[in-house]
Amino acid sequence: MVKNAKVLLRWQAPVRPFKQRNREFWSTTAAILALASLILFFAQEWLLIIVILSFVFLYYVLSSNQPQKMEYKITAKGIKIPDVPEIIDWKWLVGYWFSNKWDHELINLKTKLANPPIIQMVIPKNKKKAAADILKKRLPLLSPEKNILDNIASWISKNLPLEN
Repeated sequence: MVKNAKVLLRWQAPVRPFKQRNREFWSTTAAILALASLILFFAQEWLLIIVILSFVFLYYVLSSNQPQKMEYKITAKGIKIPDVPEIIDWKWLVGYWFSNKWDHELINLKTKLANPPIIQMVIPKNKKKAAADILKKRLPLLSPEKNILDNIASWISKNLPLEN
């Protein structure tokens, strides 16, 4: 991995997509959590109750604290992401695609690495075209792979909304 290289594009963006949740969302979530916990209590699934409560708490913390902004760079040698000391070389990247989450544009980079297999970077809408022009010269444009969990999650979010 390379430390210094010519910067082709740089931008400031949050480290993750963020959406502020309202009281309606949290009250609906609490009601569903209470019902599920009650069912699991009678089934004596203590560990599962603790795991579910832990995930809801983690989600609460992440959705109540806005992420900090960091500087991302696309260089001639690879991608520089925040808090990673070295540039991720182009040879470790397989392809890219764009997605949208909560009105944030995302660049998704599939890697050859075991960890992380996909790198997601939030990018401002006005930098998306410039990033696409640079990336298409070095990487193929991929279509995102949908698995069964993605299909289940999109069905639940569409048919069982927790907020308006």
